[in-house]
Amino acid sequence: MKPFEILAHTADLRIKLNGSSLEELFSNGVAALAYLLYHQEQYPTPTVKREVEITANDLNSLLVDFLSEVLAQSEINKEVYWKVNLKTLTETALEAELLGSKVEIFDEDVKAITHHEAEIKKHQGYYTIILVLDI
Repeated sequence: MKPFEILAHTADLRIKLNGSSLEELFSNGVAALAYLLYHQEQYPTPTVKREVEITANDLNSLLVDFLSEVLAQSEINKEVYWKVNLKTLTETALEAELLGSKVEIFDEDVKAITHHEAEIKKHQGYYTIILVLDI
């Protein structure tokens, strides 16, 4: 199973994240966002680290809010993060270390990760979620 897929959408961008665990699902979300922002098949050794802490009302919101924070940190710092070390992950909170590097320009202008259609589902041992991104 692919870690993520880019799906068709009329005006925005849809991605489907897959993971064998919630940790993998969140990590694949970071990888998908990195790919959208800075199209690379392979990334160099990370040179920057950012700590993030997120709390939310539920797991779906936690994932959306986490990826929104990753996007915000990318924009603020002109960095792309393709790896994450999840220190803690519960239904409503996470602590993580983002790993990546500085970039000159982004390949795609992602404006926001939306809550539209965001629902984590578990089927046959795999977690999936479809996210709509404003571009």
